[in-house]
Amino acid sequence: MGNEMDLQKTIAMEMCGKRTRLWVNDTGMAYQGKVTRMGNSAVINNVQGISYGLCKGSSDLIGFHMIKITEDMVGQELPVFTAIEVKTKTGRATQEQKAFLTMVRDNNGYAGIARSTEDARKILGSKPC
Repeated sequence: MGNEMDLQKTIAMEMCGKRTRLWVNDTGMAYQGKVTRMGNSAVINNVQGISYGLCKGSSDLIGFHMIKITEDMVGQELPVFTAIEVKTKTGRATQEQKAFLTMVRDNNGYAGIARSTEDARKILGSKPC
């Protein structure tokens, strides 16, 4: 598979269906301020950093996977928070990413690292419909 962004798109598209929805969660830092143009260049004054995305370390794909509740809950289906960190064959998760996945699993969500669509299916425990 190509780069991580291509893999993210492939996994998100192949996993999404009636029971699973995943969205790309870009995170990072951008800057804003007063822009002064100088020919083909620009200078930004009074610069402020702006963080975007869910939080530092949050997974590449977030969403939910539907589960059926036991009989005592009258067979209702509920969404369960899902976080999939997408990595290429050689990519490595940061400590923040590992901590986010652990937090999601500790709170009964689906979470893991996927290097393929098959890995994403394993994280969800079955093939989503």
